[in-house]
Amino acid sequence: MEASKRDAHTDAVVKKLLASDPKFACLERYLKKWNLRELASVSVDDIVAVALPEDKLAMRLFARDLTASIAATFSATESLSPVAAAVLAKRSAVSPLAGAAQPHIGYLDWRGRLIGCALQGFRSKATQVLLSELHESKELLELHDRPLYVDCSANSLVAADVPTVYAALMPYRCEVVDLSRNRIDALADDADVLVSTLLTWLESDALRYLDITVNPFVSIDSLFFFGKLSKHHLTKLIWVSKPHVAQKQWDVMVSKTPSLVEAVVAAHNSYYQLYGGSI
Repeated sequence: MEASKRDAHTDAVVKKLLASDPKFACLERYLKKWNLRELASVSVDDIVAVALPEDKLAMRLFARDLTASIAATFSATESLSPVAAAVLAKRSAVSPLAGAAQPHIGYLDWRGRLIGCALQGFRSKATQVLLSELHESKELLELHDRPLYVDCSANSLVAADVPTVYAALMPYRCEVVDLSRNRIDALADDADVLVSTLLTWLESDALRYLDITVNPFVSIDSLFFFGKLSKHHLTKLIWVSKPHVAQKQWDVMVSKTPSLVEAVVAAHNSYYQLYGGSI
């Protein structure tokens, strides 16, 4: 698509989305100078970050619609960067990872939608999913033939819930599982089962990354777990928030062993380059 035609098409797509819902009217001032191709290389959270507090919810809803439009607009034959292609892969079940020859990845967005086993009597919305019913989720079954990015972040899941999530996802090809921003705690009675489950998960050939950032479990109290991790495990486990990777103040968790520190840095840099993240 020629640059002039692409820019005209971009304007049309943005205007159509802005007009599709009255609550998006407040967003025009943020979006009028943005380009779809530029937005392909940033995360939804990055887009939301530019909005004022009163506009953030509307911006998040708009950003999700916009990323779907990006995936539909730019084909795999156009010159998206690898990072942009990976961002699209994360957020669109029909977007290629990088290049037409690569398999398609399915993105399951369960952020804030999962109800843990102890709270399953509190479902209040049709969009919420009981953890006990996760294994038969229609969304999961529809993507059974694809590698998956499964986003289980921000759900208040606890240590006892992790084995249930693992059991539900085990039959599928889960390349990335995001358990960040939950309430998974090392001091729970279920800590032994939690550690066993995480170690088993990290041994999976299908798994590329397991994100457990921003959980109480990631603390000095979990040295008993981190002491069990091999270099291979550390190439898959994401536990350091993006701004803190380079500071290496976490190196005590891997006994300051140079080879392990190097493995952690390399894994995190690769993960954050591919899938974004700002926390």
